[in-house]
Amino acid sequence: MLEFKGTYFQRMKSKATVVLVQYDGVLLHVWHLSEPFCRLFSSDVFQICAPLFTAHQIIKLPNGGRIETDNGRALEELSAMHHTISEQEASRSERFWTITLIVMMVLLVVLLC
Repeated sequence: MLEFKGTYFQRMKSKATVVLVQYDGVLLHVWHLSEPFCRLFSSDVFQICAPLFTAHQIIKLPNGGRIETDNGRALEELSAMHHTISEQEASRSERFWTITLIVMMVLLVVLLC
């Protein structure tokens, strides 16, 4: 499990909250350290960005929030793990459509003969 600290912003100009971020390969866990609160995000709904004009790395969340961190190494690992998951999903999808196409062709041949 990957773990690092960051700063959570709920919206563009909201109050900053220190958070602990954990990624288990499937879910991104965002633990608010100042209050007992956790947010969970699936691998397919967050984006990792590297802004041009700051040293902070950013994770964009689907609720309009973002997490900023100075821990570049952790974000590189998160990006690699996140990319691997995306590749696995794409591979699974390709296999599904390939098998579906083959089955449809076989059915078409059987129906025409």
